[in-house]
Amino acid sequence: MKLSIDNVSKRYTSTLWGIKDFSLEIENGVLGLLGPNGAGKSTLMRILATISKPTTGKVFWNDVDISKNPKALRDELGYLPQDFGVYPNLNAIEFLKYMAAIKGMDKKIANRRIEELICLLNLSEKSKVKIGSYSGGMRQRIGIAQALLNDPKLLIVDEPTVGLDPEERVRFRNLISDLSLDRIIILSTHIVSDIESTASKIALINKGNLLTKCTIQELLCSVENKVWECIVQEKELSDVRNKYIISSSVRQSDGMHLRVVTDNILFANKRLVSPTLEDAYLYYISDSRGNEK
Repeated sequence: MKLSIDNVSKRYTSTLWGIKDFSLEIENGVLGLLGPNGAGKSTLMRILATISKPTTGKVFWNDVDISKNPKALRDELGYLPQDFGVYPNLNAIEFLKYMAAIKGMDKKIANRRIEELICLLNLSEKSKVKIGSYSGGMRQRIGIAQALLNDPKLLIVDEPTVGLDPEERVRFRNLISDLSLDRIIILSTHIVSDIESTASKIALINKGNLLTKCTIQELLCSVENKVWECIVQEKELSDVRNKYIISSSVRQSDGMHLRVVTDNILFANKRLVSPTLEDAYLYYISDSRGNEK
């Protein structure tokens, strides 16, 4: 399986671009699409899900141009958008049967698949309770269930853990990892820890542009020897923040303990530390915004 994005742009107005000249090849496994809010992630996801058409460029699913033959992708697509709506007066089984009918699934196959998904997503106890009474985490489980109804080879999930509590977030990450064996999963988010816990590869996006695509380890190696810990006095903090990328700051009795991401640092009491994915993310995103590194 292969999803190829070839020089795709989406223009909303003469001066506003959602994404621009975006190219990427994606194969089996989980790809984390990571970027700040407004970076163009949702625009790209809608194009890949055949909801929106690019202004220029093409998307190929197994070498088939999806603008000419969207059904080739839709038959193998599962999509959980950021703003996933439900019918609050339906229970889980009723809702999934309705979604299966929309997807044109055979009734017997759909019923069997719904039973499997209700069990897989731990919804059995409340499968006949109205969805309107569900927690945010349970609604997300219903969302992923409808995305998995047709056993898709391409699964796209857009900001899936926003608003979830820590336990639900961990449960969702584990589910994504379990599903990744024989399909392409695109996990679009601005939450670094979601990517770190699930993705085999990462694509950084900002201002509609692809900054880099690599493994997480490669990304970490690219900022080796660029992450420092140092102590400054509180009166110096404002000036330091204006000059450097600060990934964390902790107030202690001897001053402000900072984690600084930069090529060069001028403090005497500095020490190199191993980078985290969040350090690397801030380094690339800040550079793409034109900030000092």
